[in-house]
Amino acid sequence: IKQHLILTTVKQVLQYLKDNPDVISINNRTNLFQKILTPDQRKPIMDILNQVRRETKDLGLDYTGKIELNTRVDGNIILHMNRMLRTGLRRGLTIQEVVDKINTQINDPDFLDKFVPIMKEKVRLRDKIQFYKSKGVELDDVVLAHMKAVAEDLDLSLRFDNVFIGNAKPNSKEGNLISRASQIKKQLQQKDISEEKIIQLKEELEDVQFRAVEMQKHIRIDDLSQFEKDADKKFKET
Repeated sequence: IKQHLILTTVKQVLQYLKDNPDVISINNRTNLFQKILTPDQRKPIMDILNQVRRETKDLGLDYTGKIELNTRVDGNIILHMNRMLRTGLRRGLTIQEVVDKINTQINDPDFLDKFVPIMKEKVRLRDKIQFYKSKGVELDDVVLAHMKAVAEDLDLSLRFDNVFIGNAKPNSKEGNLISRASQIKKQLQQKDISEEKIIQLKEELEDVQFRAVEMQKHIRIDDLSQFEKDADKKFKET
């Protein structure tokens, strides 16, 4: 069964690459959810996302007055699913194995009851901030951050107790540091690496990990109400 699933994954990926010769590899911009998943794999996920869209209808239009914000809620969720698919495929999981992980999380009652409200608030706040920034207000953006990164644990990607609304800039910096730490660990596993290089890399790894922990302290927005009030005040002043 495992071998069959692997062959199915390979066929799906190869077929996608064959149909899209401009795509050299599965990079961060490849929409795996739309391009690689089969209709049968997408359907149960889309059923939940349609429910998400209905339950977030009260968000109304964005600040341009043209786009329904609830479409951005499930759009953001699909972005997270794409991250899960990319990470899983790079680890050697089959597409179906990642899809199963997605389905387990979105079928948990906490997904609609607790995860979606956090995503809904993030979308609402980001729309306001984007509008304020377009009027010249200097503000950091907001993101949905993870306490344990998607790359570390796919099973927590869509869990409400692993996400929070945070500041974009420190979140991006932390992501870069985590990525660098991962690169260093791979370098340390290489064969024929000198003792001097090992010492150098271990020192850098310790520094990078320390900086990542320190940066994480600046990501979380502890008081969203006050954060929004401060943004409103800056907008009025501007």
